[in-house]
Amino acid sequence: MRKVARMTISRRDDGKGVAPLRGLVPLVILLAIWQLFGSTHSVFFPRPSLWWDAVVKIERSGTLWPSLVATSETFIEAIIVATLIGAVLGIAIGSVKWGDSAFNPVLDFLRNLPAAAVVPAAAIILGTNSKMALVIVVFSCIWPILLNTRAEIRRVSVVLSNVITNVGLRGFRKQSVIVGSVLPSVLLGVRVAAPLALIVTILAEFITNISGLGSLLVSAQQNFDSPEVYGLLVVAGLLALFVNIVVSLVEAPIVRRHGPSV
Repeated sequence: MRKVARMTISRRDDGKGVAPLRGLVPLVILLAIWQLFGSTHSVFFPRPSLWWDAVVKIERSGTLWPSLVATSETFIEAIIVATLIGAVLGIAIGSVKWGDSAFNPVLDFLRNLPAAAVVPAAAIILGTNSKMALVIVVFSCIWPILLNTRAEIRRVSVVLSNVITNVGLRGFRKQSVIVGSVLPSVLLGVRVAAPLALIVTILAEFITNISGLGSLLVSAQQNFDSPEVYGLLVVAGLLALFVNIVVSLVEAPIVRRHGPSV
């Protein structure tokens, strides 16, 4: 029985390891078909082999890496600011009994505002610069973190209050218990917000033409350089995949320690 159990566990582990690679099979098949039947001179559907050449050309021109760094900086700063503000506001609102009735209308209105609709107002107030892009990205991605944190603190607030009162925790220990209880929910919000933050970062660069991948995409589109557009989309996709992997690696040990949010 023990041998069978060990074999079953090992097979399951092997399946988990192969599963992500299997998910890439349809994409590889699609790109292979595209390469075979696509046209070298097509304006709309150039062959994937031309995408690489376009990315190499951008890299040799010296604009690819600075643009990647600019996009990454805005994204990272926005995620950090949104996590701090969202977690603090979520704990504050969720800890107050009348918080939902008082803040729900405002929160529903703000979180349903499209990020693109906020760009003109932000440009008038802050100008078309990196600060404006940061404000837009934070505004768009703060809501999953805030709402998840608020829901979790409301779910466990009664239990936490009883435990803290019975044990007699105060000050830093009290705050550490509260933060530890909602940390998995905060990280779940970050996981949801991270792809959105990257999308809005590129959108802000696209609209305002500030330095970043978005501005490179605008330039390629205006020049009708289809291989460059597709190549930059692949670069953005790889950046998003990298972000998802990093968030998962950060989230896993914390969830194992504090328990999953349910």
